[in-house]
Amino acid sequence: MHVTRPEYLDGQRNSYFFTGIGILVQYDTRDFILNPKRGIYFIIREIYYPKWLSDHDKNVFSTTVIFDAYHQAWKGSVLAFDLYGQFNGYNVPWTMREELGSGASRMRGYYAGRYIDNNQLSVQLELRQHIYSRIGCVAWVGGGTVFPSFDQLRWKDILPNYGIGLRVEFKHNVNIRIDYGFGKDTGGFVFQFAEVF
Repeated sequence: MHVTRPEYLDGQRNSYFFTGIGILVQYDTRDFILNPKRGIYFIIREIYYPKWLSDHDKNVFSTTVIFDAYHQAWKGSVLAFDLYGQFNGYNVPWTMREELGSGASRMRGYYAGRYIDNNQLSVQLELRQHIYSRIGCVAWVGGGTVFPSFDQLRWKDILPNYGIGLRVEFKHNVNIRIDYGFGKDTGGFVFQFAEVF
């Protein structure tokens, strides 16, 4: 990999090799994974990357926690809640750091690479409403942050996220989604198949 500004790596290498050992606990009562209308999804995953199985000279721990819940508020609606946490050790290299808005599922409207740190915490509440035939819409509100360690997690650093979206049912229970997300001094479109979470 070619790095145009190596000073940003702060003495770290361009790339790393990791092998991890992990454990996963999962609970899932969702009625349909790609477009749930009811149920709960909970996952906790712990991965240990020992230094003797990588080319990083330190042991690294990584913990992922996801809690999603779905409930029908009224006919044709779904109220969906998502809590996401990714927690890495303080000695995690730059390749494993968390990027706020790096995917199309959380902190929509933020571009990847603007906010990066060891850990990420985000939450969102989304209202999904069927309108007519294969057409639906959504509106969401949430927030999130990245932070170096728990003792440096501050409420004032939580960034807002909200937006609206259009849903078109491509095939039974599988939507094409077009979202426009807003955030702090940012905004942007997301186009993808299946629901956000």
